[in-house]
Amino acid sequence: MADGYWPAQDIAQAGHGASRPLPTGASGGEAEVAAAIAKLGAFDFGERSAASRTLRRASASVAVPALTRAVKSSEDSYVQFRALVLLSSADEVAAADVMRAAMTSKNDRLRAVSYAWYEHHPSPTIV
Repeated sequence: MADGYWPAQDIAQAGHGASRPLPTGASGGEAEVAAAIAKLGAFDFGERSAASRTLRRASASVAVPALTRAVKSSEDSYVQFRALVLLSSADEVAAADVMRAAMTSKNDRLRAVSYAWYEHHPSPTIV
């Protein structure tokens, strides 16, 4: 965390730190964020890592809506998964609706991230 971004989270840790907001003053315009989301499903680990780093450093006002759109409408199920993992580190209010919808997704990875997130953010309406 020394250089200002959060470490990548795997599925077992998707809920940890979900109450931390994304940085608000970081660089990253809409075009850069869109390009990074497209690379979340890249085969090359370096490309995926760089894309995730770009999204974590982007402004929350740009990254959160873009990640939400990616979870809901991406054709690539792995991109949906990675976008949801990254969204889980956004503030609780921004992620709650998307996590609720992910609980009933056909994509088992999305369901797993959602369940892990709710372990750390219990909700009486979900119970």
